[in-house]
Amino acid sequence: MPKWQWDETTAISTDYGDVAEAGNYDNRHSHSERNAAEYREILDLIAPGPDWTLMDVGAGTGTFAIAAAGRCREVLAVDISQAMLDIAEEKARDAGVDNMRFIRGGFLTYQHDRAPVDAITLHLALHHLPDLWKQIALGRLAGMIKPGGLFYLRDVVFQFDHDQHAEVFDKWVSNVGELLGEACMAGKAESHIKREFSTFGWIMEGLLQRAGFEVLQADYSRRLAAYLCRRN
Repeated sequence: MPKWQWDETTAISTDYGDVAEAGNYDNRHSHSERNAAEYREILDLIAPGPDWTLMDVGAGTGTFAIAAAGRCREVLAVDISQAMLDIAEEKARDAGVDNMRFIRGGFLTYQHDRAPVDAITLHLALHHLPDLWKQIALGRLAGMIKPGGLFYLRDVVFQFDHDQHAEVFDKWVSNVGELLGEACMAGKAESHIKREFSTFGWIMEGLLQRAGFEVLQADYSRRLAAYLCRRN
């Protein structure tokens, strides 16, 4: 890795490379019914075919990837944290899911050594990169998708005038239970604002377009922004 390249293994907020932190992830995000409904809605939107290969990048403990496996021929679960992948693999095994591959790699380091996939999904992970590296990561991901294939991105992305930031952030932190789930405390939201790299919607849409995607849908109406894109 070049010395100037962003180090994806460096923890910005929570170190999910740590076995204990990885083990606590599902407990801190234990909204199974809500998550299951959201995942069904996302999969209905993407509408994968039974012959599809779908890649879930930043797969974490594999909850979404396991749900997607029921609709695809194969799912590739990619994450920079081996500790998270170990949990994901155990969960898949317990669920009797046998059409998944678990691959350690990051946005900037994963090497795709097979045919382009039909779709890539990316949930709540791109904000770990500054915008410069987001652009490079999105360009790399675009190159891993078939022309005409789909890319689905969901993340914390802000949609407000910059001079309103104090009001918006104060409200966001005070309503963190509603916006991010009751398991997330105000301190975690404060840390996200101070230390993570969430960006503006107009920047994100530009990054996606420059990476080679057509933005089919940009939804800012819910607690997280969501983009459905087609690979040009």
